[in-house]
Amino acid sequence: QYFFEGEKTDVITEKYQISAIPTGFSEESVFETDTVITVVYQNSQNNTIQFTQSITDGTTIYLDSEKGNRKTIAVSECEVHLYSQNGVLFAMWVHDGYYFEIVCYGDFRENDMISLIQSVSAN
Repeated sequence: QYFFEGEKTDVITEKYQISAIPTGFSEESVFETDTVITVVYQNSQNNTIQFTQSITDGTTIYLDSEKGNRKTIAVSECEVHLYSQNGVLFAMWVHDGYYFEIVCYGDFRENDMISLIQSVSAN
C-alpha cells in the first residue's frame, strides 16, 4: 500500500506524456478526465505500454507484495517503485504533485522501463 506525501493535486492542470515510445509502438487508446489520463500503446507482437497520470489527492495504491518482486530505484531525481509479476512490469512514482504509472505487458526489461520513465515530460 502506497500513500502520497507532500504536494497533492485534485485536478490535472498540466498533461504529461512519454516522449520516447519504442519503435513499432502506436497509440491505441486514450482515456481522459479531470483526474486521470491513460494512454495505451501497442506493437504488432501485442506488447503493450500503458501510461497513466493521475491526481494524488485521495489516491492510494495497493500491490500484492507476496507474489511479485519489488524494489525502489532513483530515476531522474524521483523515487520509483518497480514491481514485476507474471511477465508484467509496473513502475510508480510521484512528480510535481501527480501520480505516474507505467505498466508494460510483454517483452520488457528494467532498462526499457527506465528509458520510458526518463522520457516522461510535460506536454
